[in-house]
Amino acid sequence: MTNKQREDIRNVIRFLKQQENLNPEKIVLWGASLGGGHVIDVAASDPSIAAVIGLVPGIDMVTRKAKATIKIPTGMLLRILLAALWDGIKGKFGLNPYYIKVFGFDGETAVFTSKELKPSFETLIKSSKMWQNKFTPRFYLSAPRYKKGTAEKIKMPLLICIADKEVYSNPSFQEWVGQQAPKGEIKHYDADHFDVYNGKTFEQVVKDQIDFVRKHVP
Repeated sequence: MTNKQREDIRNVIRFLKQQENLNPEKIVLWGASLGGGHVIDVAASDPSIAAVIGLVPGIDMVTRKAKATIKIPTGMLLRILLAALWDGIKGKFGLNPYYIKVFGFDGETAVFTSKELKPSFETLIKSSKMWQNKFTPRFYLSAPRYKKGTAEKIKMPLLICIADKEVYSNPSFQEWVGQQAPKGEIKHYDADHFDVYNGKTFEQVVKDQIDFVRKHVP
């Protein structure tokens, strides 16, 4: 599924380059969380991209030094894994997906269950008519993994925005990736993963990203 999501991005890029009213030399890739990891990977193999922004990017969910720092209970990990296997089997036979929740309460099978996150997800649900609190867990069967040398291949400007209190990814690894890129820039925020979508942190993140694009893609 990771490869399919990244191929979706490449298809969008090809589509944009075919539009007569758009400048193909000014395409900027932007992604948040897992999407942030996707655009970093795609940019490494497409030198035509003008610039890249990864907001709290989920770059690698497999390698020990890159994985999230949060400790998920073993019981929950097993339930998610079983859900992923069942969903993957259904996918192989062309059956309807088996969904689990993105956010849930104690006792529910979900990726996020912290009570502190409830306001963030309630805001997300209210502000987005399209977002649904569910996903296909087969994603975990092909979770993203950083390929050695990827950052070094990114020749265009790269901005990585890091939430220093992040536990759902790995701030140290995010910073390391930014440092490997020839034109990598890093911004730090005294925030956690979900703070970057709301309030003053959100406003600062947006400002920094706009400044970055104006600087490198005038």
